[in-house]
Amino acid sequence: ELQGSKSNLYKCFIARSWTWGSERGLIGLLHPDGVYDEAKGGHFRTLLYPRLVGHYQFINEKNLFKDVDHHVRFSINIYRTRAKERVSFRHMGNLFVPMTIDESLDHSGIGSIPGYKTSDDQWETRGHARRVVTITDEELSLFRDLYGDEKESIREQPLPVIHSEEVLQVLQRLAKAGFPLNKSNISYSRTECWHETADVKKTKTIRRETCFPDRLDQLILNGPHIYVGNPLYKTPNEGCSHNLDYSPINLERIEADYLPRTNYIPAVDMEEYHRRAPRFGEESFLDRYRLVYRNMASITGERTLISAIIPPGVAHINGLRSLIFKDNRVLMTFSGVTFSIVADFFIKASGKDNIYSLAEQLPLPTDPELSRMIIARALRLNCLTVYYKDLWEELYDPAFNKDGFVKSDPRLKPWDHLTCEWNREVALRTDYERRQALVELDALVALAYGLTKEELLTIYRIHFPVLQNYERNERFYDARGRLVPKDVVKAHQLQYKIDQGLASQPRGKALQQHQELLAADYVPVRPGTEEPFDRCDREEDMSQAYDAFSRKRQEATA
Repeated sequence: ELQGSKSNLYKCFIARSWTWGSERGLIGLLHPDGVYDEAKGGHFRTLLYPRLVGHYQFINEKNLFKDVDHHVRFSINIYRTRAKERVSFRHMGNLFVPMTIDESLDHSGIGSIPGYKTSDDQWETRGHARRVVTITDEELSLFRDLYGDEKESIREQPLPVIHSEEVLQVLQRLAKAGFPLNKSNISYSRTECWHETADVKKTKTIRRETCFPDRLDQLILNGPHIYVGNPLYKTPNEGCSHNLDYSPINLERIEADYLPRTNYIPAVDMEEYHRRAPRFGEESFLDRYRLVYRNMASITGERTLISAIIPPGVAHINGLRSLIFKDNRVLMTFSGVTFSIVADFFIKASGKDNIYSLAEQLPLPTDPELSRMIIARALRLNCLTVYYKDLWEELYDPAFNKDGFVKSDPRLKPWDHLTCEWNREVALRTDYERRQALVELDALVALAYGLTKEELLTIYRIHFPVLQNYERNERFYDARGRLVPKDVVKAHQLQYKIDQGLASQPRGKALQQHQELLAADYVPVRPGTEEPFDRCDREEDMSQAYDAFSRKRQEATA
């Protein structure tokens, strides 16, 4: 039964248990969930799926097992001891307590479907009838089309984490959105570039040294350097010792030729360094713009697919993967897709914590008008320094000047200033503008993939609880479009209460600190009020963007 799979005690126990029952026997086992997503476990799944009656997958966030890490996934599994000809079993994913199963099986089906977390940021335990999904050979065929290899049988396919029937419907929609990148005729390739251990100790191509590089091709990126659509997210601190030892980069203040610190630099002369770089045909990977993404995925984090564009010369270690394309227009279109929550949802639903080549199974949009608007926003998010000059000037389109944000707000500048030559104003630098560009990419990619507005909102409500919490409770914007630290927000709110006679003035060091926070360089949107700074409603903004782009699309085809 375990042929081709790496065996362990619990897998052996599952296989042996199937021999213990009668023709009508059922066995319930609680075990780790690895059998459902193991890369070489296909043969075992062909025996498992026809026996499976119910699969109820948990995350240990509620510490049901106190000696097990809270990220660990496990499942309650009900097996027949004799296989059926047809596959048909109940599936529930993202459970935290067993009570949710009972509530879901007894639920009427009326009302909205609970997501991962409640509005007050607690793990969601309420049940709902539509959380219970029936998996048959038809669904396994869908999973193969989306995540698998068409050379394998449908019953070998790993089982994604399907949160509800609505999520399954979105996956069905994505399967019809077009050819995945890895099944298209588009010329591209992938690399992990330098290996953090092998290329330091064995090949001695790079060495550990935290410093500001003297030139662009001395920069070697780690995962924390980048974030969604942002190649300059953080810089390592001096003497950086771990992945939290980084500081945010202020995109409004950096020079046009800014380079962040690097934790690794070339250990050989630059000619030899470039000679050893991975190749794309006759060309070095380091000679082209690339899409780079973090390889390890945080399924329950704010974002799972974290990607950005890096310029020629810049390298990275194997905590990142990069894709190189022969056509830069394709590079930017596909990159814009990866910056969206639609692509992020695709990765989250896979249930895998290692992206590797999963991103390449996303389709490339084919609508020329939507693609142009995706490219414009992807360029403006990433072209932050002069090192992106060639990319901007190659892909600039005069239609960009007639494009612009679909939301009306004085912090969102018109686009009529854009020119065919790169300058600092090409890039979106304020937090408010960058957020809006990402929201608009969410809507554009949803339209390109044929998702309805309600389906876009559904995947946001269900799969992005951390992002929802940040938008509701953590992210405040000032009149200049900058994110305001929470202690500054609290200081202004306290001052309002003091002015209204609802609180007393702090004293001593507390007063000094309070006055310093009030004097910080943030401009209230509504000075002297209880809510001096803005919060944004992502659902409202995505809805507005979806409607606006739908109208533009109709006008373009009229």
